[in-house]
Amino acid sequence: MLLAVDDTDSQKGMCTTFLLTEIVKRISLRLADLPRLVRLDPAIPYKTRGNGALAAELVAGHRRSWRVGRMDDSDIYTFQGEEPEEPEMDNVLEEAASVIYDLAELSEENTNPGLVLSRVSPPEDFYWRAVREEVTIDEAVRVLDHIGARYVGVKNSRGLIGATAAMSWKANRQTYELIFYRNHPEPIPHELKLKVARQMDDIPGTFNNVDTANRHAAIFPREKTPVLAGVRSLNPSQLIERATDVMRKNGIAYDRFMLFRTNQATDDHIIRDPHILEEGKSYSVEAAITANPEGRRGSHYFTMARWKDQNIILAAFEPTKEFRKTFREMRPGDLGRFYGTFTNNCLSLEKMEIISTSAIYTRHPPKCQSCGTSMINEGYHSYFCRNCGEYSDLPEYHPIGRGIVPGLYDVPVTARRHLSRPFSLGNPAGEEKLQIGFGKIREAALP
Repeated sequence: MLLAVDDTDSQKGMCTTFLLTEIVKRISLRLADLPRLVRLDPAIPYKTRGNGALAAELVAGHRRSWRVGRMDDSDIYTFQGEEPEEPEMDNVLEEAASVIYDLAELSEENTNPGLVLSRVSPPEDFYWRAVREEVTIDEAVRVLDHIGARYVGVKNSRGLIGATAAMSWKANRQTYELIFYRNHPEPIPHELKLKVARQMDDIPGTFNNVDTANRHAAIFPREKTPVLAGVRSLNPSQLIERATDVMRKNGIAYDRFMLFRTNQATDDHIIRDPHILEEGKSYSVEAAITANPEGRRGSHYFTMARWKDQNIILAAFEPTKEFRKTFREMRPGDLGRFYGTFTNNCLSLEKMEIISTSAIYTRHPPKCQSCGTSMINEGYHSYFCRNCGEYSDLPEYHPIGRGIVPGLYDVPVTARRHLSRPFSLGNPAGEEKLQIGFGKIREAALP
């Protein structure tokens, strides 16, 4: 049985991942697999703070298999077991709904929770739509009704979209995140945050822990939520042991932790080489630079590029920090592959690959063919040697060095989106997959 939930937090507090751990704590069923943290389309205007939905596969199990968390001084394991009976599903729906009413930020206008239970997963197509474009509440409800799901929508029920998407994600590309929680997080000194984040960086497979240049400890969110820290990794096998050891050695207390399977750093939101560019979607396009970049108020930088038969704007906004320095070095004729979200005919960059750079030359008076001294410019196409009186109408052209070379360029850690995959992580095909669960849940056909 799959359980999914979304849209329980707000800009002021709560976190849906924490709420899911509370559901796991209260219900009688066990986890059959790592819970899933699924980030959705980053360009959606009404997205939640973290823009992530949660799903978990549940069983009536008794044979434990893998440690995935800790809560109330007890370890949490995945279990092998049987599909729950119908009465048990009713109990789970009631208990999970009570957690939402107890903990969700329901007083906030833009918090609209959705809770779903189903024996089958929605078609995978729903995930791909939700991670790349806007999906309506009615569309989610039609899918849920088609698969016979049970669901609870609170207020306008927008959370049903994310919950349905989290259920339909098949984890063909995946990473992991170990999240630590503390109900009332006290402020942690900034220098200690940086120290801990650097130590997490030493754990094999972890990424996006710290931005040293900008002194940003990316594993620590703002203290307004129950989330204390989140450590992302390609490799889950050492993550719990090593990360909890770092927290202990630095005296950082936590109430619980949970390991999640995620779609973070997969680039699933990116549509590669589309036929057309549509407003509010994220793309990867190959384009040629046609103008020198220029800065504008707010320390944002823009340039023009030619994609197919269309002129588009490329932008490096202030939060991309030192990435703008590389961006400013582009010149007409440079060819690149650019990644970002397209709005108002502008691709807001989250990374880029420079494929080739154009040669740039400066014009100089030629050397005299007779005496070798530099000739002087007497006007249009006329050069004169003061030593021997020779004339020439041909200048010399000298190549100048470029401040950019072909290569892969990421924005700094402080500016990275959850879904954006840094070039430094390489191709996702070779990543370790923790193969537990997913065995009993079948996918429904498209309605």
